Amino acid sequence: SRSIVWPEDPFQSFEDVSPINVDGDDTYPIVLVTYVYVRKDLTGLGTAAQLVKTFLTYCINEGQGLLKKYAFVKVSETARALGMKAIENLEMPAGSMPFHLEIDAEAIVG
Repeated sequence: SRSIVWPEDPFQSFEDVSPINVDGDDTYPIVLVTYVYVRKDLTGLGTAAQLVKTFLTYCINEGQGLLKKYAFVKVSETARALGMKAIENLEMPAGSMPFHLEIDAEAIVG
């Protein structure tokens, strides 16, 4: 049997990482894996840099809770932690203010 070897640092090469059809909790028996490629240096994006960081953080954390509803599988804790490490190390413009999501806000219909 084959297992996944994740890089310890999210900025190392993922060239040999393949979580498809291997044994274990960190694997996926599917033919498609979604990747997001983002430059480490987001300083040139101005205020949009914090929006990108907030979106990525939501996807890897709270957004995982929506996946079951659409028949998708959450990423493994190892992959999630590696993704968060990469997000936390993104280079933001000096003085940029983070975005805050109202995740627990009650929706009002009407």
